Amino acid sequence: MANYAIMRCEKIKSRASLTRALQHNTRERVPRNAKSDIKERVMTLYSNDMANYEDAFKNARKNAVYGVEWLFTASDMQNIDLKQWGKDNLEWVAKEMGKENILNASIHLDETTPHMHILVVPRYNDKLNCKHYLGGTKYKMRELQDNYFERVGLNYNLTRGQDKVKTNTYHEKHDLSKLNNEIEKKEEKLKNLNSKLEIFEKKIE
Repeated sequence: MANYAIMRCEKIKSRASLTRALQHNTRERVPRNAKSDIKERVMTLYSNDMANYEDAFKNARKNAVYGVEWLFTASDMQNIDLKQWGKDNLEWVAKEMGKENILNASIHLDETTPHMHILVVPRYNDKLNCKHYLGGTKYKMRELQDNYFERVGLNYNLTRGQDKVKTNTYHEKHDLSKLNNEIEKKEEKLKNLNSKLEIFEKKIE
């Protein structure tokens, strides 16, 4: 049975969502499905300070992408040297988006399948510019999948991952992404209500 190399990425469209993702990845927030009897929950391979990106955040456009979260795993992780595999993943992302832009790189050991997250702030010339890294042709993700497989997957005798491949991997973060979107919509509604309230209060003064 083929052992697939699995690589995915997700855009993070607010600073609040980026903070929540970081808290999840560092286990400041522990997901419900995490195994409580695991002593070492997370293996951190790289960590940066969010304060280093303040200038880029400050000048962000309204529709800016604040972060890109990469997820790496495989159908079967049993015979993979996790630390070396993690270093190879980190090196691959660093080459694609710049090591100075990597916020956190962690391997989670307390869920059903070991997997790795790498959070990146898509900064270019001190501005948030995700398009510089992930833009281009509509086949960009396919190109990245091919590149990742050739540079990392083959080293672990993995098979090129397929779109929507079915695995036993379960990860709380992907369920949380929908919740994060709902939170962002409610935060936007709250801002609008506050603005209307301010206008109303000025009228009755």
